[in-house]
Amino acid sequence: MLTNALRYANDWAKSGSMKSSSLNIFQYACYRAFLTAYSAEKKQQNPHWSFGLWAKNLGLAGTASLTMVLNGQRNPGRGMAQKFLDYFKFNKCEAEYFQDLIRLKKVENDPRLSVLLMEKLAHLGPHVNFIKISSEQLRVISGWHYYAIREMIHLADFREDADWIVARLNFKLTAREVTKAINDLLALGLLARGEQGELVCSFGSLDTESDVASECLKKFHEEMIGHARTAIRKTDVKNRSINGMTLTINQVDLAKAKELICRFQDDLCKLMEVKNGDATYQCNIQFFPLTRDMEESQ
Repeated sequence: MLTNALRYANDWAKSGSMKSSSLNIFQYACYRAFLTAYSAEKKQQNPHWSFGLWAKNLGLAGTASLTMVLNGQRNPGRGMAQKFLDYFKFNKCEAEYFQDLIRLKKVENDPRLSVLLMEKLAHLGPHVNFIKISSEQLRVISGWHYYAIREMIHLADFREDADWIVARLNFKLTAREVTKAINDLLALGLLARGEQGELVCSFGSLDTESDVASECLKKFHEEMIGHARTAIRKTDVKNRSINGMTLTINQVDLAKAKELICRFQDDLCKLMEVKNGDATYQCNIQFFPLTRDMEESQ
């Protein structure tokens, strides 16, 4: 039975390519997120599908290098990148976009090269409007207010006045912190000056690497979750939406659950975000285990 199951899985995997996938590479700002979403989709389509079969179809000697790429321990070299291109049967534009996503990760600590690559990626992918924040940039703008101030620029009545910004925010901040945040965002290229000297966003949405245990990201999320807790009591229920749900899943489907959450966030941003709006909102989504493995509880 095991031999037949493996033979079936192998035959099925050989026929599996991007032609049978619903994923669009241009919807991703991170090559690793795309690969993770693809593996989750394949596992959902067929429980016999595995990294071992994927590595074999890619022409790799084993699963080690593939696992390291998916876990963020390394980036694909030129040879491995070409194997991905052949496997997914990307057209010329898709292949260039995928390769540039890999290059972007490799130069993330070089702001100049990162900006140049992001400009190219935005041009290649017509559905993409993002800037991938490097780890160095993230260290500077880890505070919640950096993202809030950058997004507030889209308010119809926005004024580059520290006192006005402080008064408009729901949560405590000083005028000095506002001024520093604007100067930092300008220095990092995350804000720019328009023709009339007004503040403008250099790019669309800010994005960070997924599933990375960064202290800066932890700080940001802790602050925003704290503000959400305050909003439960402070903000009228008509002006907020705070919901929760409890469900039991198979842990093998966790990657797919994360992909669905990311897809919802992208759709929400595309459908709702506007320029010249009248309010700036924060959307937090928490998805975490309420239970632990029995081995951990011993």
